[in-house]
Amino acid sequence: MFTLGRDIDIHYPTNQLILILTAVSAVIGIFTSGDFITGVKIGGTIFLTWAFGRELDPKREYGAFVGVVFALYSFFVPFDVGLMELFFLLLLLRLINTTSGDQPTLLDAGIVLIIAAFLSFNLKTPIYSLLYLIGIFLSDVFKKNQFVQTVLTFLAVGSSAYIIYRFISQGTFKGPILSVLTVVGLVLLYSLFAYIDKDKKIYDDQKNEIDSIKILKAQLFFAVTVVVLTFLTNPTIGNMILYASTMAGLIVYGQLSKIVKIEDD
Repeated sequence: MFTLGRDIDIHYPTNQLILILTAVSAVIGIFTSGDFITGVKIGGTIFLTWAFGRELDPKREYGAFVGVVFALYSFFVPFDVGLMELFFLLLLLRLINTTSGDQPTLLDAGIVLIIAAFLSFNLKTPIYSLLYLIGIFLSDVFKKNQFVQTVLTFLAVGSSAYIIYRFISQGTFKGPILSVLTVVGLVLLYSLFAYIDKDKKIYDDQKNEIDSIKILKAQLFFAVTVVVLTFLTNPTIGNMILYASTMAGLIVYGQLSKIVKIEDD
């Protein structure tokens, strides 16, 4: 059973809003870029920025829209996006935080593994497979199988060690927008915000309370992944916009919601 999909109720106000924004952004993108596919990709990036925001801070449903506002920067740059990489990361986050309300299954893990293997082969880098091993270790897929979980522990540690080695020996900044200082500063600020904001009630799609530690693990895994993909791969401009917009949006809205009580904590 595949559990990582999440229904979008078109009668729910915020869902209606993001669908409208996605469609309008795609249309504007088509006219501003002069290319149908580019316009669709811009619309997809707007939607995925919202989707990432909802996964990373599921309690504050309006916070994801602040990230969408930042992501409108897509209209002002020569645009490209790696949608498969974003889809892979989104599913991996759902494996970890279980926001769908169901326990992750072997089918879930298998599908995400296939995507990770495809990306690693197609983009000629083992990074996606290594991130998968770390992510699957953080998830609950094999939590009841002590032997497999032990093996995953060693694999996750080995993956982390190799990534650190790559940072030391080969890490270079290839991002097309953000400076090294901006990326590191934003990730650290986002990680700090996620950590100090962890004590809150969060509910999944089935109205069951989610362990806040699962949400925190997904948030910090996302932060680490952004750094890894920024320095050890060649991220597209659309991906960089999404990562930065998502983190900045959640930081800004998280603080505003505390000050003006936009949503209850």
